[in-house]
Parts: sequence; C-alpha cells; structure tokens
Amino acid sequence: MGPEGFGVDGQPLQEGSDTRRVYMDPFRSDNLVFESDLASQLKAMGVASIEHEGHLGIASTADMIRRAARNIIRSIQSTRHAHDLSIPAESLYPDSDGALYSALWALLVLPEDHTPRSAGARYLPYILDHIEKQFLFDVRLIEKFTIPLFMDSPHQEQLRNTIRVMRAGDLMPKPVKSRRNETSQSVRYKVGQAFRHRRYNYQGVISGWDVECAAGENWMSQMGVDRLSRGRHQSFYHVLVEDKSVRYVAEENIDDGLVHVGVNLMSLAGQHFKRWDKTSKAFVSNIRDEYPDD
Repeated sequence: MGPEGFGVDGQPLQEGSDTRRVYMDPFRSDNLVFESDLASQLKAMGVASIEHEGHLGIASTADMIRRAARNIIRSIQSTRHAHDLSIPAESLYPDSDGALYSALWALLVLPEDHTPRSAGARYLPYILDHIEKQFLFDVRLIEKFTIPLFMDSPHQEQLRNTIRVMRAGDLMPKPVKSRRNETSQSVRYKVGQAFRHRRYNYQGVISGWDVECAAGENWMSQMGVDRLSRGRHQSFYHVLVEDKSVRYVAEENIDDGLVHVGVNLMSLAGQHFKRWDKTSKAFVSNIRDEYPDD
C-alpha cells in the first residue's frame, strides 16, 4: 500500500482511481496480486474470514526481520544438506555461519508480539556455540543485551555460568608442544599450513597437531582410523575448514600442494592467524605459547 492518498507507484491518486490493496509475490510472478485472490487462497486453506486481516494486514519492520531470519535459517540448512564437496564452498554459501548467527540473534531479540521474551531461550544454545567457536568478542553482547531479557528466569544464571566458563578458559595456560624432543620430530606439517584434503577435496588450515591420534577409541573405530595406510600411529592435525567446521585429519590425507587459497579459507584464517606468507604459502601462527617452534 502507498501512503494515504497515494498509489503504490508514489503518485497521487486521482478521482476514480483503483484503491484496492495490492501485493507483490517476487518469488513466483512480477504481476500484482490482489487481496481478493489471497483471500480466496486463505479460505481454501480453511482460514476463517475474521482472521484474514491478520494475515493480509501491513507487516511491521520486526515482522519482516523475523521472516527474513527464518528464511535464512531454512536456506542454510537445506543448502548444507545438499552441499557437494567438489564445489568450492564460497560459491554455495558465502559466510553462511555469519548469516545464521545474525538470524539467530534477530529471532532472540525480536520475539513475536504475542510471545514472552523468554521464548527466545531456544536459540541460546546455538548462539553460545557460535560465540565460543567463532565470535568470542561477542561475549560482551550476551552480558549487555541478553541477560537482561531473562530477568527472574533460570536461563539468566545459566548464561552467567556459561560466560564465567568462557572467560576462565581464556585465562588457562595451554600445554606447550615443542618440536625439540625426539617424538615430535615426526610431525611433518606446521601450524598455519594451508592444504587440500586428499579424499574429500576441501581446503583447510592446520591449527594444531598431535604426534599420533589422540582421539578416543570410539571415535577412531567410527572413523576407521586403523584402516588408514599408516593407521593411528601417524601425526594427526586439528584443522579449520573453509566451511568453518573444525576437523581432525590424518597426516596421510594432507596435500600441501595447494595452488590457490579460496576466499572463505582466507577470511576464516584471518581471524586466527597473523597474516598470509606468500613465500612459504602458509599462514603465520600467532599461538607461539602453545606451539613455540611453529
């Protein structure tokens, strides 16, 4: 609808102008859709006439944001299920985690008008997971904006405890892994090495290593580690993948002949490393306290 006295084209209405309310359906047609057509569809769906205005009335800004947020979440979920690892991740969903994270925040701070603010609690585990893995600086947003939403609610104390754990984790010293002892001499690749996975073809960057597989027996059995040509007694690497997942990769699956680092991996690595070194074709580590020789 246009403003009072104006049409959807922004021009003043003339005497005798068609003043019917019209809608746009950009996903299926570039033609105008009239209210009578939508009312017929609602009636066919069993919606009572008295409820039509609630479906066809003017949407608020908050309504539009919530709708966009839900569409983003559905799109990302469906795209990830259909993801072909042979196609570069950035061509399918550029910064999908950032989009998902933003959508979850929108649904948390803009609940439906008829629901209590505490209803957004179902989004908290996903938001906190994103903060812990990728957006640590946003802990302050939880303290400033989210905790007040849950006054006199059990969720408030849970949030405070979660934040305390996050902050305590930042202060805990990491175990030092030096290459100066004999056992670590067998570790071929260093922190910051960009690579392509030999089997699954994704790009990643090494963020840590173990002299041999340090995962539990159940994980090794599930992943078939002992069926690898070098088994469990080869170096394993903690890696950040271009789709922002974190994985544990055997050395025999690391292909360091990567010619071009994709946009997604370059952006992701920028959050964890100092810079990209063109000469060594590796990212410069900034975790010397944990891996002093890398």
